[in-house]
Amino acid sequence: MQSILLVSHGGMAAGVRDSISMFFGKDLAQFDTLSLASDMGADEFGEKLKEKVNELMCDDGVIIFADLLGGTPFNQSALLVGDKVDLIAGMNLAMIMELLATREYSVIDIDHIAAVGQHGIVNAKNLLAATEDTEDDD
Repeated sequence: MQSILLVSHGGMAAGVRDSISMFFGKDLAQFDTLSLASDMGADEFGEKLKEKVNELMCDDGVIIFADLLGGTPFNQSALLVGDKVDLIAGMNLAMIMELLATREYSVIDIDHIAAVGQHGIVNAKNLLAATEDTEDDD
């Protein structure tokens, strides 16, 4: 079972973890967060990140979810990507939930997890309009 690390600017990672606990409980195995504080430099964050990844490392590796492509949490995480470390940028609740729901029972497909996150991003006005069009056709 791959470990999961959420990294973000400020408290986003902790907030996602808090939301996840409503669905999966507070005691999630091999699951942690790391936040970049406003007074923390990239090097300091990078050192804390290495420590977290080492703590979480297991035979199946670690998946890191970063809040923003190109931000410090992503950039520092990208330095660790390799055989046992995967990285997905643009984390959202849907992708974390999908991974937690499947990681114990199946091989994780990183591209599928990213696609779940993308699929959860919709313009509600267009979605509702499409639903109304379908109802009108009935």
